[in-house]
Amino acid sequence: MTIPILLAALALVAVSCLVSLMILFMGGGQSGPDSGGLVVLQLTAIPVSVGIAAYVVLLFTTAYGRADGLRRLWAAMPQWLLFGYVLINSLTLAGELANFVIYRAMGEPIPYLEHVPFVALLATTTAFLLLYARQQANNGPALSGRWAPPDPPGTRGEPWEDDRW
Repeated sequence: MTIPILLAALALVAVSCLVSLMILFMGGGQSGPDSGGLVVLQLTAIPVSVGIAAYVVLLFTTAYGRADGLRRLWAAMPQWLLFGYVLINSLTLAGELANFVIYRAMGEPIPYLEHVPFVALLATTTAFLLLYARQQANNGPALSGRWAPPDPPGTRGEPWEDDRW
């Protein structure tokens, strides 16, 4: 029950990061009342997201060891979600680089608060991807084709099978 709520909250923060990046890209600043509230939300989301991601990685690595745990975590990630993760983060990286070029051309330093949406988006999407993989780990392998593991997760009696948070 807790995992879907956390996933929804992480998705909401990711959307707020996209809105903030759009405001920055169109020439708006972080000084307005709406943008200021979004920055506070995103600043608080960064450590929470890093904590969630570290917890999920810790769950897999303590259960199976470092190499096998990371392999099982990778196998539990749906390919469509991994594609979306790479797509949205590369798109926002391009926007961040465009912002960097604009400030460099104007000869002004980039305010550090303008990097917050990109860092928060990277942290929340990473936490979302890992938490979703943790939720789907009992459903068998998410990877297919040549990336499919020979012995899929969810068929060996995972240690968190009865864990409902």
